[in-house]
Amino acid sequence: MNRAEIGVPIVTGVDGRCFTPTGQWLQTVEAVRARERRLGSLLSPAASRELLCSPVTGKSGEASRDLRERERVLRCLREGTPLPQTAEDLFRLWTKATEGDEFPCGEVPLRFRRDGEHIPFSGNTGIVRPGWETVSPVIIRKETESLLRFIHEDLPCEIKAAAAYFLFGRIHPFRDGNGRTLRMLYCMLLSGFYSVPTLLASLAGLQANRELLSEAESRTNSGREDLSGFSCLLLRILGIAQYKLEVILQDRI
Repeated sequence: MNRAEIGVPIVTGVDGRCFTPTGQWLQTVEAVRARERRLGSLLSPAASRELLCSPVTGKSGEASRDLRERERVLRCLREGTPLPQTAEDLFRLWTKATEGDEFPCGEVPLRFRRDGEHIPFSGNTGIVRPGWETVSPVIIRKETESLLRFIHEDLPCEIKAAAAYFLFGRIHPFRDGNGRTLRMLYCMLLSGFYSVPTLLASLAGLQANRELLSEAESRTNSGREDLSGFSCLLLRILGIAQYKLEVILQDRI
């Protein structure tokens, strides 16, 4: 983590957005990495298989959708789906992330968002709140390509994952399914260091904290916070997921 450790701002692409590693960020990432190493000593193959069982029977509504999403992410991680490099790769990832789901607007073609199609964060009012502005459809392809180049840079996975989570939401390339796609991408970016049970538990935390994350995204999008603050929130959600897994595993010893 040489570039991060010296505190040099890292340009993440997409309008020159910067990530400036802070003391708080470095301490938090050190803590979650240390806990992941401890979890590795507790996660036997049998324990991993048991933790990864998440049947969707008996669930309905949002709970069922969230469980289906976790199953798709699990399948993606087990298959070793490569990180997208082109727009076409991203379309394929969107297909994996939304497979089997229905959309309120009917079938969503595989193409980028166009003017007037699903402006995000506006709720049911049709008014976009300050801080929730997304990029114009005219520059979606250009900024998506910039993001895809960034996630292949030689940087700590936590920085790439957090920046991708935020920037993908800001670009909002698709008419629908953006949240499911960015969460799948987030887990893929962390998969080189964190176990599948940890990532699925963290995904459940992301799903449960949509509103909290949305408010943090708004502060970052409006320039009130650096991306490192948003990253710390994601790391805290990851750390809570690790703690819950650790408690479960220690109880079984």
